Amino acid sequence: MIKIGHNSLHRYLLGNVSDEETVQIIKWVEENPKHAEELKSLGLIYDATIWNQDKNTSFQHTFSLKQRKRRIIINISKAAAIFAIGFLLNSLIQYIGSSTKMQSLYTPPGQRAELILEDGTKVWLNANSRITYPSSFAQNHRDISLEGEAYFKVTPNKHRPFTVNASGYKIKVLGTEFNVQAYDKKKYEIDLIKGSVHVTTPDKRVADLKPGKRLYFDNNNIVKGEITHPEHFQWRNGLISFNQETLQDIFNKIELFYEVNITCRNKKLLKSHYSGKFRIRDGVEHIIKVLQIDNNFKYDINPERDRISID
Repeated sequence: MIKIGHNSLHRYLLGNVSDEETVQIIKWVEENPKHAEELKSLGLIYDATIWNQDKNTSFQHTFSLKQRKRRIIINISKAAAIFAIGFLLNSLIQYIGSSTKMQSLYTPPGQRAELILEDGTKVWLNANSRITYPSSFAQNHRDISLEGEAYFKVTPNKHRPFTVNASGYKIKVLGTEFNVQAYDKKKYEIDLIKGSVHVTTPDKRVADLKPGKRLYFDNNNIVKGEITHPEHFQWRNGLISFNQETLQDIFNKIELFYEVNITCRNKKLLKSHYSGKFRIRDGVEHIIKVLQIDNNFKYDINPERDRISID
């Protein structure tokens, strides 16, 4: 029987545990339903959202949130075993087997997943995203496909280059750590944390990136710059973060995360700048309600059409 202390569970809820500890906690949860309930109860303690609005002064709101019931889906096949804890919206996925068949994992809007590929490469998959990969890589290359956003921590192997194919772009690495956002060709960005990457565009243009740099495409032009807001990668820990972004940019991000359409008739409102963070699992309506506190706007949600109207 695996023994897990409260200190380890607390650090897990805060995202401050190692990969090995994460595996042990998942196994501990699966041992006994009571363990899952214990972790869920502890999770309620940390279930809060902080939101800052930047005007002439800074306002901070802390909200205690009700825990939503979510289904726990366990799907075990010959090629993969997926362990899901619904209330954390975080999946640890371990793949076993020698089959070369292609596998595909999709994360629905408002959820995220974490998986370990056959070579030991670790991948965090953001909401409304899909990754396609072989259950066993070839001897001389490692190719995967991405739709949406993912954070990669690639296992080094100079004899087997790792290539991410996303929206017609090819990102080639040997061993590195980087984030890719490729929901569509108009919204494409690469942020390099460690190592180096070589990017080839759909029209065969090439670009190399160094650590601490970002690359994005604006009006079909390749633009390089510094990574100025690393907190944007907090989506790996279940957070949507904003740093001096306009409400228009925030709505655009919400639309990607939750696959909804937001229309706002108040154009002046869209130019307001904000900084803050939300938990992804709390859902789009919670975010809209929090924004409403400082702006006093009216909104209407049509769940059948996935549409939100703001006046």
